[in-house]
Amino acid sequence: MTKHVRVASIRWPIRVLLAALAIALPACGADTTPTITEPLVRPTVAIVVLPQTLSLVAGEAGSLAAKGVDARNHATAVSVVWSSADPSVASVGPLDGYVVAIAPGSTTVTATAGAITATASVSVRPPDPPVALSISPTAISVIVGSTDRPVARAVDSTGRTAKVSFEWTSANPAIATVGKTDGLLTAIAPGRTTVTVTTGTLAASVPVSVTDFSGSFAFTRTSSEAGRIASDVWIYAGADNGLRPLPRPSEFASVAGATWSPNGTQLAVERIREFHGPPNYEWMEYTSDLYIVDVATSAWRALTTNGLSRSPSWSPDGRRIAYVEQQEVFSNNNISVVDVAGGSPVRLTHVDGYYGKPAWSPDGTRLAFAAWDSQTDNSEIFLAGVDGTGSTRMTPAGMSDFDPSWSPDGTRLVFVRFREEPRGQYHSDVVVATVDGSDVRRIASPAEFSSAPAWSPDGRQIMFASGGGLHVMNSDGSGLTRITSSTGTTSDGTPSWRR
Repeated sequence: MTKHVRVASIRWPIRVLLAALAIALPACGADTTPTITEPLVRPTVAIVVLPQTLSLVAGEAGSLAAKGVDARNHATAVSVVWSSADPSVASVGPLDGYVVAIAPGSTTVTATAGAITATASVSVRPPDPPVALSISPTAISVIVGSTDRPVARAVDSTGRTAKVSFEWTSANPAIATVGKTDGLLTAIAPGRTTVTVTTGTLAASVPVSVTDFSGSFAFTRTSSEAGRIASDVWIYAGADNGLRPLPRPSEFASVAGATWSPNGTQLAVERIREFHGPPNYEWMEYTSDLYIVDVATSAWRALTTNGLSRSPSWSPDGRRIAYVEQQEVFSNNNISVVDVAGGSPVRLTHVDGYYGKPAWSPDGTRLAFAAWDSQTDNSEIFLAGVDGTGSTRMTPAGMSDFDPSWSPDGTRLVFVRFREEPRGQYHSDVVVATVDGSDVRRIASPAEFSSAPAWSPDGRQIMFASGGGLHVMNSDGSGLTRITSSTGTTSDGTPSWRR
């Protein structure tokens, strides 16, 4: 809302006005002496450019500033136009003095205000040669058929990034190939190889492990480039070592949060209608609806249309879907259930709160979900009947637990437990406990934030997201393996096993 400020008028006494007029306008015929007053606006007689010399490396940028001075060397307001004597060496913004170094050499940049000018000398030197080369990440684990893109960085003696070209090679292209100039890695067959990047005489290598993963699953791959956030659902089929994106209608900018139907032929998917916010996430817009997708035919059907539905979970009999019905992204929400065939949703949680994705028990009689406890300022896991009755807390107050998933036999839950150590270090552990909350065991404690653990259909493995990639391990925590990697602009999450 625009604020309007009103300036009140000042009513001067008449005697004050008359006295002012008597001073300003002497009586007619009086002997007066002219008074010399200093002008309110002093003319600019010179311009000073700062700095007067600017040294840059080709490809770098710097800024020049100009100030005006009067005859007494006092600062004055001045508006200048900038120009470069040789734009092939260094260009300059005509209104802002922003200098971009183009090629080695020297030139003069001039600031002009009417008939007054001032100059600065700009020298451009060649880039310093790189002295070190590195690859990120330092190790790559991927599944057959997937791709990754390691990032190479060369630095000069001052630690600045050197702008150079890279050449990539794979020690064993039968295991994984890599693009010669773009570094795009493609996993071909199970095994290990080494990918090397070179520039000039410098070289760096990264070990690559390719896994022949037997399971099939869907997951969300989110990309963030130039401030734009987008996501797609990807499907990995272990039978043919295939990794592919789920085809989506062209009008769907983003889809996410896919969950397999019990018979493995359909997916419940979020269609994201709006997803944006500033880098610090002081606010964020996120609206979505649920769709049913037939994987074989790529036929999409809307299940909700309110723009406030997310985090679907399919019932074991394939007839219903539980989901989170949100009011706003970071405000109260509820858990609802809707028939897959269509119809009006039924709200299960009767107290407004902040609830996480629901998970059906294998026998279809209960739901597990996380709920925020405002008294302890933590998230705890609750179990409730599928009609919303009989809600009981499974995990103790104050532990900050979320993202529960049932074991196939219905006796245990895997979830994430967020904890803080006395030194202020934070961890998100993958934890397994019996349904009554006893026999709690931490089976993984990754260095990076973890989320969305999910049990394999045979109960022998658990998959979860951490550090932008997907990981799989045995249900006791052994054999932890990273199966997808973050490229820096992409991250993978919300895995769902296919039965």
